[in-house]
Amino acid sequence: MKTTRRDFLRGMGKAGACIGLSQAAGVSLRAEELGRAASGAAAPQSLTDLKAGWLDLARTYRPHTRWWWPGSAVTREGITWQLQQMREQGMGGVEIMVPWKMYAEGNIPYLSAEWLQMVRHVISTAGELDLDVAMTFSPGWSFGGFWVPPTERSKVLTGRWVKVKGPKAFDGELPYTVAASGPSPKTFVSDAPDENSVVAVVAGKVAGDGLDGKTLTNLTAEFQGGRLKWQVPEGDWLIMPFQLKYTGQVCQTTANFEQPQWVLDHLSKTAVKNYCNYLGETFYQAFGEEFGRTVDTMFCDSFEIMSLPDSLLWSNDLLERFATYKGYDLTPYLPALWWEIGELTPKIRYDVGEFLSWLGLDTLFRTFGDWCADHNTQARIQPHYRFTEEIVEGAGNTARPEMEVSTMRFAVVGDPRKAITSGAHLYGREIVSAEAYTFTHRERYLTTLEDMKLVTDSFLRDGVTQFYNHGYIYSPEMHVAPSRDMPWANRISHWNTWWKYYHHLTEYISRCCYLLRQGSFVADVLVYSPQATVWSKQALFGNSRRNLPYGDLPKTLVANGYDFDIVNDDVLQHRARAEGGLIKVRALSYRFLILPKTTAMPVATMEFLRRFAMVGGIVIALDELPDSSVGLTNFQHNDRRVKELAQEIFGADRKGRTLPGGGRTYFLQDYKIVEPPFDPMAQPPFAPTPPLEGGRAELIEILHRHLSPDFALEGNRQSDGLTFIHRRAEEREIYFVNNH
Repeated sequence: MKTTRRDFLRGMGKAGACIGLSQAAGVSLRAEELGRAASGAAAPQSLTDLKAGWLDLARTYRPHTRWWWPGSAVTREGITWQLQQMREQGMGGVEIMVPWKMYAEGNIPYLSAEWLQMVRHVISTAGELDLDVAMTFSPGWSFGGFWVPPTERSKVLTGRWVKVKGPKAFDGELPYTVAASGPSPKTFVSDAPDENSVVAVVAGKVAGDGLDGKTLTNLTAEFQGGRLKWQVPEGDWLIMPFQLKYTGQVCQTTANFEQPQWVLDHLSKTAVKNYCNYLGETFYQAFGEEFGRTVDTMFCDSFEIMSLPDSLLWSNDLLERFATYKGYDLTPYLPALWWEIGELTPKIRYDVGEFLSWLGLDTLFRTFGDWCADHNTQARIQPHYRFTEEIVEGAGNTARPEMEVSTMRFAVVGDPRKAITSGAHLYGREIVSAEAYTFTHRERYLTTLEDMKLVTDSFLRDGVTQFYNHGYIYSPEMHVAPSRDMPWANRISHWNTWWKYYHHLTEYISRCCYLLRQGSFVADVLVYSPQATVWSKQALFGNSRRNLPYGDLPKTLVANGYDFDIVNDDVLQHRARAEGGLIKVRALSYRFLILPKTTAMPVATMEFLRRFAMVGGIVIALDELPDSSVGLTNFQHNDRRVKELAQEIFGADRKGRTLPGGGRTYFLQDYKIVEPPFDPMAQPPFAPTPPLEGGRAELIEILHRHLSPDFALEGNRQSDGLTFIHRRAEEREIYFVNNH
């Protein structure tokens, strides 16, 4: 496609550039089609303004860094000197994190008057040097601290069971979870009064490897004084006491602090409010006049809240809250979280997953975010891994969403990276930051500036617009032995042999982040999040990372010139419009909606699919089709409705069809979504993009049929690493192009 040459703005290096609408040899950029308007993000009104911002970069665009203070063994002189080194190399700010003690002397207790004075010195010096300061909102990872009272600490719901054979009279004690080996290094028993309290007792008749759902019996009222009296019917039965158990988890990296830093109950609104009021007000009283000036964010790292074996994250009074939220009593259905109970199993599991997602957003995200907003700063959260909320909505409910998972390869990371940037796009968040360069190499100290450039380009391509290096360690020593370094550290600091050249990379990063915050993101495809399907299949996630399966779809799309956002049920049901063959969210527009191996879907989302197809939209299902609804309420009616809508949308022969409004639907059964094991530390060697064949070839042919690629190589061949991201700022088209 022929394009006109407009403005050419180019960054440092051969492998990445931010450019205006242009055409390189063998590359076509599609920027005039669809006529998408810019979003509400601020955009320069003239090329002069754009160039001025490019040449005089504010600190928000410059790379920031995680600044570890092991044991807070810091001095005013050392703080000043290290901040000066950062500024001289073009950095824009720091994020203070306090991990374990590494030195025998000089340690300053966390939150002590002396510690707060040191932070005040950081803020004062940073203001003079034009640097931002972020505060990690806890010592170590996950919210927690020595001030968290026993009843407000992390807890889970555990399931135990005893097998009995009837008919017989049962009169006895039930198995208790009196102690469990959890994330704490020692077996832990809480001194909270409700430790091991039985919240429910349910019995069910054994049926094969599961239970007969029709026999589930709530015996909670019959459980008195630690004993159950019950007349067991004929057959094999399980009696299951469900108990509240405290995990005993402490904030990781604080194990050798004088006081345990107890991980907070993140699902208790009261606990989170009390936590914010204690820690936040301590900060605010000490240096609150700098909130919104030098202190820009309060930071929540990735959720490393560990459950115990065969348990799920829980809190007090959740059965009551569930009944209010979902409209029915969960108690008799609790076995479905552990056992198959028949046709109701996926309905109950979905309801629990969706409830815990809503709860986590309400208790943690909104409470923490509101506290920050009320105090003139912003919450910055990594909304992924071991917490309950749906990730796209989690990112959308965060003022500054942040991601991790570094890669030097041409690998579009659907979850968590694209899910987080998609949440930012769809919910209107301008800045997406990254914990960058972690595990660039498994071997510490191996990372070079060239490696960091490749990782940077990969993050930029996925939508990152602010970088937090991982990182810079404070030490009273000028040179630190490996035994006293951070185990995840890339030495992005004055110790490194290439430090004096680092400003070249910071300049490149800053200019790219500046341009990639102009206007709004441009993409053609929405990929539906299969969260409803996953919730319907699984309730107990244990300590595994909660990553959704997108297979190789993200890379297949981008390697063929089509960028995408991941969309959730909340956006499609409450924020999206189907108009003129497009899905519109805010001022963003998308031509295609792709469903990756989606078998369960809310009726309201299916209704939106139908509306989109009826106004000329393109819907493509891969691997499987939706064939059931979600949730227990009216499930039989809703299941029938989903099947009716699936037939109406995709046709009785499940091959796809043309709808009256001109929309087209396709079902590509041969496109299999296969998710490899997720390893955030993996750096696989380069491999060419797999050849297009079978369902993948059919998918790309369908996309070409309806819309040319935004970024096409000569002959529409697949890319093995030359890739892009596209933004629109009023009449200007901005492409970031890089080569992996």
